[in-house]
Amino acid sequence: MAFRYEIKVYNEKPFYSNSVVFATQIEADRAGANKLWNWSQAEDYRVVETDDPVNYAWEDGVGVVSIETHMDNIKKGLAELASMEW
Repeated sequence: MAFRYEIKVYNEKPFYSNSVVFATQIEADRAGANKLWNWSQAEDYRVVETDDPVNYAWEDGVGVVSIETHMDNIKKGLAELASMEW
């Protein structure tokens, strides 16, 4: 199970979505809230479940990133931890 956000545009009844899919409901919620805040024509958002494959992640301080970039960032962080003297 994965999650995506949907946006409701002013003066329109349906919610719209795109192909951005997250692994967690929290990530989709943060991305949806961010889109609502930054997009002038957005009236509301919601998070829905989907069977589509995960292709994006939310990174605090960065925002929405592709899953490939997210995995690269995790690998870099792990490499930095491994190189530290404890």
